[in-house]
Amino acid sequence: IKNNSSLVSDINIYPNPVNTNLTISLGSSLKANNTDISIMNVLGQSFNQSITKLDNLIQVNTESLATGNYVILIKNMATGEVVYKKVIKE
Repeated sequence: IKNNSSLVSDINIYPNPVNTNLTISLGSSLKANNTDISIMNVLGQSFNQSITKLDNLIQVNTESLATGNYVILIKNMATGEVVYKKVIKE
């Protein structure tokens, strides 16, 4: 997956690998309430998870996800830019 967005360096995801709660830290150029988050597995299946948005932080409960590799899609709703981040669920 290749990111062509200027937002890539502004977004950090931790911990990775994750067990129960994933944190997405957004840079100063992006606010949590102006983002859309999607979680997909390697087969392209989308998963609905409990997501909490707090200013520049997003918390994702990953407890119900099976062990494996996932892709987090972070979309800036104002510009349409999308950032892809790989995550491993343990």
